[in-house]
Formats: sequence, structure tokens, C-alpha cells
Amino acid sequence: MQFSEFVQQQGKPVRFGAGEHVFRQGDEDRSVYVLQKGLLKAYYLSDEGKENIKSFIQPGELIGSLASAYLKEDCSFSVVCLEPSVATEIEFDTLYAATKEDQVGTHLSKSPKVVDRRDLRGCIDDERNIVALRNLGYESGRRQVTRAAVPVISIGSLAAGGTGKTPLTAYVASRLRATGSAPIAARI
Repeated sequence: MQFSEFVQQQGKPVRFGAGEHVFRQGDEDRSVYVLQKGLLKAYYLSDEGKENIKSFIQPGELIGSLASAYLKEDCSFSVVCLEPSVATEIEFDTLYAATKEDQVGTHLSKSPKVVDRRDLRGCIDDERNIVALRNLGYESGRRQVTRAAVPVISIGSLAAGGTGKTPLTAYVASRLRATGSAPIAARI
């Protein structure tokens, strides 16, 4: 099942007015939200009460407090609607169970290399969310880290392009060759 289908089947639409909070720092909220319409601001308050903006969430992006949803702690930040918004709320435990059983689609359980962006349009149109969900699998222990038999150097980001990864990789490989190593470069 693709993630967009899962969201439609398992989620419930929720509407928020401008200025209304989806959740607040210190609350318990065991859900994640896929924004369908509107604009959200994620922020946290410092001990001195200063607001620090974490990010802005646009339609197609996913937001939730991992501390609250997974670790059962209080939310570590707040999310407020900057304009009237519609989101699909999904109970974290439902999403967790589906990803653990590989019911949600290959892009949550396998390398992002196999992701076809067309499968994600209109649901998650931002690679950062895919990476965040993938990382959640490792952080929660339901995805196992595989240890390589040789040292590995990872350069770059799954989501960022045009940041100089290729020239840096060539430089690192040349430096390793100069030490007598036989580096192998791969795109994964």
C-alpha cells in the first residue's frame, strides 16, 4: 500500500482555524499530521520564554512530535496554524505498526533509491519527510543497522543536490588512494 492510500484509509481529517494550535509544547499528542491545506509554524519556547521557530509546514508535509508520539513524553515543540488549515491526523501507533509490518509501501521500508516521486505527489512532496520516516525506523529499532565489513565514509544527503558532493567524493578518494587504500565510490 502506498503512503497516500494509507493516509486516506487510516487518517481522519481535522480542521484548524488561524491561530489555533495543532499541539503545544508540553502537551501529550500521539499523532502525526499530514498537512493538506494551509500553513503551519513549528516552534519551541526557550526557558526564558523566547520563541524559536523550528520550521514552516506546507501542504504535503508531515509533522508530529516524536518525543510525544513514540517516546510517550511531552511534546518538545508547538505547532500553530498561520492560516485556516486542514490536516489528516494519523495515530502514531497505527503508522508504527504498519511500517513495522511493511504495509505502507516500499519507500518506508527500503532504500530511498527505489522511491518513485510520482507515488508521493500530493501526499509527501518533500524528501525530508521520507528521510525522517526512514530514520524513525532505525531510531525505534524496527529497522536494523547493517555493519559493513570495511570502513565506510558517507558523503552528502539523500535530499540535497548541488552541494558539492561529487567533487568532495573525488577529493576524499584521491586522498585515500595516496595512503594506499583502494576506495570504491557508490551512489546509493
